[in-house]
Amino acid sequence: MSTVVLYATISLDGKLARPDGGLDWLPRIDPARRENDGFSAFYAGVDALVMGRATFDQVRTFGAWPHPDRPCYVFSHHALSSLPMSSTIQRVCEPVPDWLARMDRAGYQRIWLVGGGKLAADFFTAGCVDEMILTLVPEVLGEGIGIFAGPAASSWQLQQQQSLSGGLFQLHYSRKQ
Repeated sequence: MSTVVLYATISLDGKLARPDGGLDWLPRIDPARRENDGFSAFYAGVDALVMGRATFDQVRTFGAWPHPDRPCYVFSHHALSSLPMSSTIQRVCEPVPDWLARMDRAGYQRIWLVGGGKLAADFFTAGCVDEMILTLVPEVLGEGIGIFAGPAASSWQLQQQQSLSGGLFQLHYSRKQ
């Protein structure tokens, strides 16, 4: 079975982004220090990515597609326009459990749930999130797109914690069985 991991950076009040999707509050991470937060090791162990349409549109504003070496599935009811050349990006328009069963059959071991809030809520509600790696940024946004908007109740066990530079803190949880 595929393991779905929500790996996200959130504010202290559990927001992924400002109400308009803005990410200006996120600290800029020096690529030389990227190894310290475990992202490179995490990404090396990921077989595929999944994200919602709004997150996809946001990532596209960052410049060149940052994940050309991994298949990326975008949940959207609308066609995806202007995809990167020779991309491995596919649109998904099916229930989360059906899509995940298809990924299991395709042999994916570890899937990164990139975001956003609505898709994360859909995965939580379907009981399809196995792990969470959350990096907390010492900012309170007040309003914004919440990471836990409407998920079903669940219990989690802390696997690892790490203090990062700039006051950031990373928590790694696995779902209790």
